[in-house]
Amino acid sequence: MGSVIDVTYHCKIRPSKYDRVVAKIDTDLFGEFIPLEHLWVTFDRQSMDKDRMRPWFLSPLSDGECVSSNGFTPFALHNLDSFPISDIRAQRGESYYEEHRVVYICLDKGKGYAIVQGSEYYEVTFTYIDDTIHDILCNCYCEGHCKHEYAVLL
Repeated sequence: MGSVIDVTYHCKIRPSKYDRVVAKIDTDLFGEFIPLEHLWVTFDRQSMDKDRMRPWFLSPLSDGECVSSNGFTPFALHNLDSFPISDIRAQRGESYYEEHRVVYICLDKGKGYAIVQGSEYYEVTFTYIDDTIHDILCNCYCEGHCKHEYAVLL
């Protein structure tokens, strides 16, 4: 729709947050975006990839990819009853979903990536093929599946 050519702000920005502010300002978006509830959705792979979106929410420093140590049984996305999560975590995940805490989600050629706002921002990765989730993993501290993953699945 256009380009930002100048930015004026009337607030203090902590030096530690300045890089994130600049990352949000210095971002080019391409393609068609469609409003869907509280989100803007695009199906144009060239519009903005996760590597450009990630610094909006997360530190440029990373511990690297999380690796799952347990086996995962694939399940149909339309049947979340088969997702192995405790009831309390599922309820919290549903609250996160309803509170619009899934701030970014991307699905490209079966590989999914999402950012969920909790006490901090968390990254969720998953594989989605033929209406089936084949793996899902969050970089939070939880042992087992978490509310962040459940919010993304919803």
